Amino acid sequence: MGIFDIFKKKDKSYDRVFNATDDNFTVQVIQRSYKTLIMVDFWAAWCGPCRMLGPILERMADKPDSVFELAKLDTESNKKMATRYKIQSIPAVKFFRNGKVVGEFVGVQMERNIDRFIEEILSDDAPKPSLKMSGNPAKRLEQAKAYINKGMGFQASITLQDFPEGEQLETAVSLQPLARFLWDMDDGDAYTGVEPLDDAYDQTSAAMKKRSAKDALETLRSAVAFGNEAEQARTQEVITSLEAFVE
Repeated sequence: MGIFDIFKKKDKSYDRVFNATDDNFTVQVIQRSYKTLIMVDFWAAWCGPCRMLGPILERMADKPDSVFELAKLDTESNKKMATRYKIQSIPAVKFFRNGKVVGEFVGVQMERNIDRFIEEILSDDAPKPSLKMSGNPAKRLEQAKAYINKGMGFQASITLQDFPEGEQLETAVSLQPLARFLWDMDDGDAYTGVEPLDDAYDQTSAAMKKRSAKDALETLRSAVAFGNEAEQARTQEVITSLEAFVE
């Protein structure tokens, strides 16, 4: 047990099964589907078949070797997303990769059938990111920096991925930890459960969204000793990346 384990609090990050809403759908489903396969269960409390399928999906998502996360969206409370995805019959299940629907089914299915369906989905290449990026490395790097300057980690991370060869590549690589950190803050993945460190992360993210990179850097430097060895190393990596951005 590390010295700062006494500061442990409830982890703010999402479980493998979580509630999707109209408000968090963009971050927790669309953007998160660039990290992992997201299964969205469109359901309602009055729906008998939904109550049959739901526990099956939840059990599958909670398995240690699960390859997807399950977002449960109550269509009665979240009509915007239900309308956007043209949900007419429930339960309806849609799979998202890189922000796009890559598979779907309606009605109750047996677990083995769902497993085969997932295998087929993952056997195909993921859709290409829809974010517009310049083909010019110098302009693409400036796009990424502009996103970071606004605290937009998801957009910055995608822009910096698979960066083309050239003189800008080294800088692009140096900024990737910062971009990923900001993205992880948005969807909850960055939280450690160590209260002083998580508070510093919150302040850092807030400062970046206010375009105050120097304040963000000062906050992170003051928190580098918090957490276990792995968490300290991660914080230092983000500090180094943030220093590269400030310079």
